[in-house]
Amino acid sequence: MQKCAFELWKNTKEIFSKFRYWFSDRTVYHYAGFLLAAEKIKLEDLLKASDSDKSSFKKELFCRIKNYIDSIDIETLSYENNQEELKRYLLLFNVLSVQQLKANPQNRFPFNLYNEIKKGKRWSLEHIHAQQSQDPLQTEKIIREWITDTLISIEKTLVSTKNLDGLNLSV
Repeated sequence: MQKCAFELWKNTKEIFSKFRYWFSDRTVYHYAGFLLAAEKIKLEDLLKASDSDKSSFKKELFCRIKNYIDSIDIETLSYENNQEELKRYLLLFNVLSVQQLKANPQNRFPFNLYNEIKKGKRWSLEHIHAQQSQDPLQTEKIIREWITDTLISIEKTLVSTKNLDGLNLSV
């Protein structure tokens, strides 16, 4: 029984160590985060892929994203025909935009907030591609809702960042 518990603890520490590395390396964080959020890889497969050396793992993530981009015919992307693919493409754009920010290396795409919004189905392409013009009151209501959602997201991000600052994540 002790051996089983020891092996379980050892495996837990190994997985935690991988997660810590994924978080500490901004490129890995963004690439792996996108692939998981876009459902282009399963967590189990990502864990297996990370068994290779760090450089090979990063290249593997990059290749998966490149293959995903190469598989999309951008000319055929449209709001009417393939909304889910368009959402993934816009997600990738946002993730890579944050990845390119050099001013503060701690800038990270907030996948936790993205997933909350995605689960709550509060994000839609309607905000980008309006089907019909709206009266000013409706537009003002939408703008106020967007501002409220944005402020909530910013507040959650600041709280998350403050909570992480005091944590000792050593294994």
